[in-house]
Amino acid sequence: MTWGFGQEYDDCLCGGVPAVWPHSPRWPTDAVAHSRVLTALELHHPELGRMFSSVSFILDNYKKQRMMDVAWVHFNHLKDKYHADGILRTIPEWVELMCVPTGWDGEPLLKSGREGPDPVQARSLKCSAYDFAAVYKDHLALAPNAYSISRRSLQRKCDYCKKPTTGECAVCGEACCSRECMLKLGRSHRSECEMVYENGGSLASLLTLFEMRDALTPDEFKAATGGFFNPIGGARGSDSREGKKGASRVAVEGWNKFCGRPGCKKDSCAMKCSKCRVIYYCGRECQTKDWKAHKRVCAQMANGKVKPSES
Repeated sequence: MTWGFGQEYDDCLCGGVPAVWPHSPRWPTDAVAHSRVLTALELHHPELGRMFSSVSFILDNYKKQRMMDVAWVHFNHLKDKYHADGILRTIPEWVELMCVPTGWDGEPLLKSGREGPDPVQARSLKCSAYDFAAVYKDHLALAPNAYSISRRSLQRKCDYCKKPTTGECAVCGEACCSRECMLKLGRSHRSECEMVYENGGSLASLLTLFEMRDALTPDEFKAATGGFFNPIGGARGSDSREGKKGASRVAVEGWNKFCGRPGCKKDSCAMKCSKCRVIYYCGRECQTKDWKAHKRVCAQMANGKVKPSES
């Protein structure tokens, strides 16, 4: 199993949609976590470890984008917080309150001149937090020391149900509270997600998987993937025996794809339904036997409207 790297976008999906992790990975914004994940990768898959070393620039671009996403979420969190106070402040004051704590550089805005507010007026005229944010979004510049700024985890809103969540798409990182909402998003989520996958997301999602294998309980892992990916124990330091103290973590050595025909227990299936591209089969015989039941929901599954378990 190649963990999705070098394959088509569809091959990294579980049941037609990406997994939904219950929280963001740490490695894109934490150097220690990044080093730990790379060490684990090199230990279990030396060839992949060497490959990651040769394409580190791709991960650097991805990490910078994730840092900007985190910084922007925090910036908007402060915007809402200070807007609720209803206090008007000058732009330099807003820079100190909203830009500095979140890693954004306020100097481009203060020196903008013709392209923005007059530098002299900006130091005296007062505005609301929302007005400041509306102006600043056209002068975004991540501060050089942004990586050194500590941020607490902030909740975003699910792309589908709009409820606050820490969950996210395993491929592109967009906010999503659950696999149920990801299935309902269907094709509307795919275009941007697939683009992220092709521009370095395939590598990044692999590192995230290695982090999540030790960060999630078996139940959390199953909920995130819908049970389509089977975590296999055996990695160093893991113990999946039920009832054993400290056995809440699970290590992932591979991903099995189970046959979709009820009663067949074969895994690592290579054949996929060509219409919905969701259900796997071990061979033509099982696919033919299951077609009468599967055809009722095949088209709907292609659009993410029906859960695989309902077929």
